This record gives sequence, C-alpha cells and structure tokens, in this order.
Amino acid sequence: MKLDDIDRLAPLWLALHGHHRKIAPQLAPFVADDTSWKNRKRQYTELLAGEWFGFIAVDNGRDIGYLLCGRRPMSWNATFAVASTLWELVTLFVDEKYRGRGVGSRLLAAMDASVARSDIRTKLIGVIPDNRAAVALYKSRGYLPTWLMLTRFQRSAPAYRATSSVTIEALGTSDVHALEALWLSLHHHHQAVSPGLGPFVTDDVSWPVIRGLLSESARDGLLLGARYGDRIVGLASAAVYGIDELASYSDTWIAGEKAGEIKFLVVADIMRGLGVGAALMQAINRDLAARGVHDQFVGAMEPNRGAIRFYESHGFRPAWLELTKF
Repeated sequence: MKLDDIDRLAPLWLALHGHHRKIAPQLAPFVADDTSWKNRKRQYTELLAGEWFGFIAVDNGRDIGYLLCGRRPMSWNATFAVASTLWELVTLFVDEKYRGRGVGSRLLAAMDASVARSDIRTKLIGVIPDNRAAVALYKSRGYLPTWLMLTRFQRSAPAYRATSSVTIEALGTSDVHALEALWLSLHHHHQAVSPGLGPFVTDDVSWPVIRGLLSESARDGLLLGARYGDRIVGLASAAVYGIDELASYSDTWIAGEKAGEIKFLVVADIMRGLGVGAALMQAINRDLAARGVHDQFVGAMEPNRGAIRFYESHGFRPAWLELTKF
C-alpha cells in the first residue's frame, strides 16, 4: 500500500462502519458516513506520517479488504514491563462476501512478516467486543484480551443515592504522595487477576509514572479523594479532551464537543463493597458536568471483571477491546 492509496480505502472503511452499526446497535448513536470517513481519513493521514505499513487485498481487480498497522508508544508503561513502543493494527477489514476464505488470515500473516523485520515485536489489536468472529480470530493467533474501553456517550448517568460514610474532596498535587499505597494495591490486583498478561513492572517503576499522571489531574482540578476519618481510602482522577483529540471515537460514535476520561478509580481493599466507588463516580460526574462534559469513557484490565461490572452498573457499555501479544 502507498501513501496515495488512502482515498481508495473509503468504501472499505464505510463497509466496516456499517458492520459496526449492525453488530453493536447498543453503542449508538453512530456518526453519518461522511463524518465517519472524514475523521477516519484524518487518523490515517496522521498514521501515514509516521512509521507504518499496509496491505490491500484484491480479487479480479476489486478491493476486498485491507490492513493498516502503525508504530506507537506503549501506553501501559506503569503496568507491563515491555518495550516502550509497539505495533498497533489500526484497521483490518474483509468484505462480507469474502469472509471465511482466509483473506483476513493472509493479511495478518503479511503483518506478522513485516513486524518480524523490525526491532519491535509487541503487537496490539483492537476490536468492538461484539465483533465476536474477529475476537475469535485474534485469540486463535495468540492474542490475549488485555484492555476494555467502556463508553457512556449521549446517555445520562444512572441516578445514585449516596450510601457511603466517606467524604469526597478535591486533592492537590501535595496530596499525591499519600496515594502511593492505593495505586500499588490496584497494581497488585491487576497482577492477581491477570497473571498471564505479564511481565509486570515492579512497584518502584510503576508508582513514579502514576504519580506524574495523578499530579496532572490534580493541576487540572480533577483529582478526588475519598476520606474516611484521617485516611484517604479511595481516589478518582479524570481528564477532559476535545472530541477531535479522540480520532478513534469521532469516526464511529456521536459525542459532545468534549469527552471526559476516568483515568483511575481505586478503592482500598478494606473499603470495597461499601459504596466508596459509587460516591467517587457521582463526584466525578458532578465535576465533569460542571465543565459542560457529559460524555465519558473509562478503561479497565479486561480480566478485571469486578471493575467492568461496576462501570456497567453506572451506565457504561463495552465499546473497544484491545488484545496484545507481548
């Protein structure tokens, strides 16, 4: 595939966009086709300005599928002890009439051959969870479900009545040092529920990365703590993005001009099941709404089913599953 082949991909991408609408109608509302391709083309243009490769599958002069892969930074450097960059499969699509004939497998084999010639071996693949055939294909090739993104776009948060006795307060950068034990409890929980996803970084490597991220949230006024007596027993942090910063969403779903990400929500082990997480979620909803931000998304380790059920109970729906091969 060449740089000037981008427009050639438009009908194939729009067929995939239609497939997404068909298999996951609960994630509506979806953007119109013209908006979808405009935003997807922008994402491809940015991808092709870096290190990338791609392939188009052709049958008798007709384009029937394609694969695009790009190199990007590893975003889980506080969790996994792997290289700082990885290869991300940005799009894989095969025309519906040609599925089941090995076209997708041949495209993936071509990707594997290209990656084998590089100095980076870690690979990441993303898919809408309801695209079960694609998930099964990736699993059959050794990819492990790793990270699940859930969204709450154009939907209201469920009503919640506070039942916890904790006090929710805004935290500043000077409070971040007191959150180390909370983060490390989550880091250890990830290792307990996801032992097959390692290798994991050590605590002394993990905490400095998270400390920096929590400090950013504190400077933005979006770091909250749950206090019980003189102890901070829970934390929540968030960030706000313009929708144009979220290319992978703006080509698929309708959302507001701004979207909020819940970056971390952690509750001390001894306080779980007592409504602390729900109180933090309510406070985050309130603070984001005060900034005019109502659409939200949140991620969780895919094997962390307790966290995923919690977010689903607050109106989030599984929207994007990332699988890895470290």
